[in-house]
Amino acid sequence: MELIQKLGLGLFGLGARRASTGSGAQGDARTRGRQARRERDSGDSQQRSGKPGRGETVGQRRRMAMRPPSFTDMLPYVSYDGDEQVFVLKDGSTLGVFFELTAVPTEAQALDFLVDHANKVQEALQALPESDASPWIVQFFLNDDRNIDGLNGALRDYIAAQHGRYPERASNVLQSPFTRSVLSEVAEHIDLASRPQGLFTDTQVTGQVWRGQQRRVRCCLYKRFASLAEDPSPATTQIEAVAVTLTATLSEAGVKTRRCNGRDLYEWLLPFFNRNVPWAESDAGLMRLAPYPGDDPQQAGQAGSMAGAAAAPIFGWDMAELLTLSEPCSDVEDGLFEFDGVPVKALVLQSMRSSPQIGHFSAELQSGNEAFARFDRLPAGSMLSISITVEPQYKLERHIERIRDSSRARNALAMETHRECELVLHRMVEGDKLFPMMVTLYVTGPNREALETAVSQTNALLVPTGLRFIHPRQDLVPLDGF
Repeated sequence: MELIQKLGLGLFGLGARRASTGSGAQGDARTRGRQARRERDSGDSQQRSGKPGRGETVGQRRRMAMRPPSFTDMLPYVSYDGDEQVFVLKDGSTLGVFFELTAVPTEAQALDFLVDHANKVQEALQALPESDASPWIVQFFLNDDRNIDGLNGALRDYIAAQHGRYPERASNVLQSPFTRSVLSEVAEHIDLASRPQGLFTDTQVTGQVWRGQQRRVRCCLYKRFASLAEDPSPATTQIEAVAVTLTATLSEAGVKTRRCNGRDLYEWLLPFFNRNVPWAESDAGLMRLAPYPGDDPQQAGQAGSMAGAAAAPIFGWDMAELLTLSEPCSDVEDGLFEFDGVPVKALVLQSMRSSPQIGHFSAELQSGNEAFARFDRLPAGSMLSISITVEPQYKLERHIERIRDSSRARNALAMETHRECELVLHRMVEGDKLFPMMVTLYVTGPNREALETAVSQTNALLVPTGLRFIHPRQDLVPLDGF
């Protein structure tokens, strides 16, 4: 992944001087003026280039006029095909699908209930097909959405649906003073409850601030279809079959799925990449002022720019270009990106000292006298990402065997490695699949000092649970994990 650096654009002016001839004092004065200008230009060139009497080269001038590297060039999304319900990525041969998952309620549930659902989720992941040419990639994202204005819209839609057989009556009910007063009160309550400081501090159960928010779990499934050697069927047919399999197996585990479109991806990532837009007071206001343009370019021109949801993009539009309204900035030394001046850092999991619990992040578990989910204690604005690569098992088995055969030394570390390899191979023989996995936690703060505090708070919360993240100062490629 390329690193974004801010490059200054310099302007280099070249003026043509017209030679003049003269005699006497006037000619000598002009000659002395030309010599003085040449000496001054020579000195400036020497200071700029560091070499005596030599200015910038043509290559240096061209680099000064080049545009800086684009952040959006690293975002893979290009467009969404509404007919096939797939996302097209930049390489042109990778297709993906996008789901939103409904979390399984775990409050006051017995351990057997959690174990049963965890086993079913494991079976759903193990049902994904293996591919030698290009593996399937599954990504899960967990975050809290404080933009709950959609609840007011859902209430409005509910009122309209109750009078669906009588459109005129539905319109009269929605426009009545009583209905508008109720919707106004609900909107005010939603704004009050979704404040960052919340409504109150719950000292009886969770021990944290009570606020209105919606926990969102999203799933991305994609694959690079570069060869027809394995399956000659169309790529859209293959990805649809795997998507149906994944949703069916997750349904058996009690996890409801919803197929998402381009609008869902846009409304998720636009606030993520635009965190402090000066002309939008909230995420809801940002969506109203910068709505999703639609998926069908053929509608362009038929709907005006003020049509909102009915608008359409121009031909050849790039979805990644729509997600950034201002230029992001990267800091390699501190290992972070800044979006509208708000820093965001990606913490990559280095190791696990113990097996994580079922619902390690999102399940409400008892801890002392309090019951809370660990994700609730993370700094505000955090997002968890888990990426799983469905590699063929025979390749991973050979890899583990090579590690086992290489750990024949008599020191404690080699003996422990040999024991773990034997345990992994035994579990694989019993039917448990081994998948490479990458865990990334995105942490943010209003400024860099607050971000450092948030990183320390995250490590203090998760290190005692067996999760150890790479220290930002020891990460050789801190921006690549983003």
